[in-house]
Amino acid sequence: MEEKAIDFTRRLVNSRLAHFAKCGIDPFIEDDSILWPQLFYASMGNPRILGYLLYYVQESHLIYGNKIGIRAIRDAAARYYSEKIESYFKMNKFLHESFGERASVFSLKELLEAIVKRARELKRHRESAVMRDLAGTPPTSHFHVALELESLLDSLELNFFVTKYYEMSDRDGHKVAVYALNYGLCQRYAVTFGRPTEKREQRLYFVERVFDYTSLLRQFMQQNQEIRCSNCNTTYELEKLEALKMFNMQCPACKSGTCSVTNLSRKYEALLNDVAPALLLRPTELGILQTLETERRTMYAGEIAAEMDKSYQLVGKRAKTLAERGLVNRDLFEQGRRVFEITPLAEASYFAHVVQDGLQVEPETQPDSPLGGAL
Repeated sequence: MEEKAIDFTRRLVNSRLAHFAKCGIDPFIEDDSILWPQLFYASMGNPRILGYLLYYVQESHLIYGNKIGIRAIRDAAARYYSEKIESYFKMNKFLHESFGERASVFSLKELLEAIVKRARELKRHRESAVMRDLAGTPPTSHFHVALELESLLDSLELNFFVTKYYEMSDRDGHKVAVYALNYGLCQRYAVTFGRPTEKREQRLYFVERVFDYTSLLRQFMQQNQEIRCSNCNTTYELEKLEALKMFNMQCPACKSGTCSVTNLSRKYEALLNDVAPALLLRPTELGILQTLETERRTMYAGEIAAEMDKSYQLVGKRAKTLAERGLVNRDLFEQGRRVFEITPLAEASYFAHVVQDGLQVEPETQPDSPLGGAL
């Protein structure tokens, strides 16, 4: 599977270069055998992410006459994660939704933090025979969970924090789903990506028992989820969920209400409560501010729309609303066309606390050299 995905990445990049630049990538890379696996792991074959990664390495290396190597891909992936992916949490605390909706988003941040912390702890784990035989720091970027818990990771996967790699049987013969942490996230938080490949038995590295995160997800559910009736507000233990499903989630207490599972974020409850209601914006408006802040330049409506996968008409309409609130300047024109820029007020209101917006994980040094895996 990996070989086919890596070959797809190679063909995609070379065909785009042949069409638009009338050249191949060979003159710009250090080692062909290393580049393509790196680009696949960093992008998971997503064409848009590939484009950003190559744009970043062009800015950081190619314009200075330096070729693309492992370090260039690592740095580009870390930058993409910081600018495009991690901002999901940073901006959604300002989302114009109910407190419960925003708390649900930040409960996922708590889950991701728990997964990253476990991955970093396992770097020093030597009780597993497979990991004990490895020299240096073992890769711990992948993990597996029971299939019935996949839904807990759906939102994290949708926003590229994790990627489902494949399904296989674990050491006990149970079907599990194998996930990979985002490659750029691994660079940012010092987790070595990949798996060893020197020995045949290492093909099952991802389903070693130490990488079974099922108990971690169950613990998260116990601490951060509750079942509540919409009518009488009665709460139930999660163990009652299957029984409630048998009766279409009807509340046993009042018989008229419907129960639903709610994600909570006790850790970030104070942070969400501190956000002034006047700062809450709709998703498109937050996206416009995030795009302008990341790009740090004036932009046309069409450029912003392409970044957000929206129409330029919608961007123009929402930007006008932001301008009325003093968050966007739309009184500028370039080549006869209106351009937009973020204002100091928006910078101070929405982007002043960037350091606290990342994952609450203790800093470490960068991941060690590869052990025959992705790095």
